[in-house]
Amino acid sequence: MSALEDGKAIEKAKSLLSEILLSVRITGADIEKYIRKAIRYNVWRLLPDERRIFLILARRKRSFTSKLISEAIRSSLIEIESLTLRGKALIHGIILKFKEMIFGIGKKEVEREKDIILALGISHLNAPSLGYVLG
Repeated sequence: MSALEDGKAIEKAKSLLSEILLSVRITGADIEKYIRKAIRYNVWRLLPDERRIFLILARRKRSFTSKLISEAIRSSLIEIESLTLRGKALIHGIILKFKEMIFGIGKKEVEREKDIILALGISHLNAPSLGYVLG
């Protein structure tokens, strides 16, 4: 895969992850849950200041009607998820499944094989690089 295809694969994997992990209607409780998760896993500091302030302000609202605001929130929440080990493993697993399947992978396949994809991603993240020499 070229660098351009890798970028497209990562974006496609993140969009699939967004469809699987986040509900259609994001509420303030969902945002609060992800803020706590980001603080707990120490990824809150890795987010840009604008996103942190935006999420802090958005958690007070019950729901959002604007598509622009909800997409910005959705991308911020997926960014938090992709910085955690589980999110990285799911993204790597989805990309590896992309390479396996001829016609790509859809939402139904990811939902059905979520545990397998997670295990595949964790094993890929834990695999040593090619330059690694034992002993």
